[in-house]
Amino acid sequence: MLPPMTLTTRLDGQRVLITQADTFMGPDLTEVFTRLGATVIGDTRALGDDPAASAAAVADAGHVDTLLLHLAIPAPSPPAQSIGAADWRSCFAPMVGPL
Repeated sequence: MLPPMTLTTRLDGQRVLITQADTFMGPDLTEVFTRLGATVIGDTRALGDDPAASAAAVADAGHVDTLLLHLAIPAPSPPAQSIGAADWRSCFAPMVGPL
């Protein structure tokens, strides 16, 4: 449960598409935007698995005022300085590739 909102900006009437809404920060982002009055379209497909998935998510959502491209993957557990190039690429591919 999130703490009480202190933002004064409302998003009433705005349609917000949040990708990967069911993972990592997606549920909290959905709650925040909903509490601010937005109509949230929560897409749950994995965008990195299919190059056409991003376009399909936008098309399926219809008109959107805000696109929040939330790309979630599990964080690597070793310290950053010990992560090799292949591990960095495996982290960046699903986050940057769909862009």
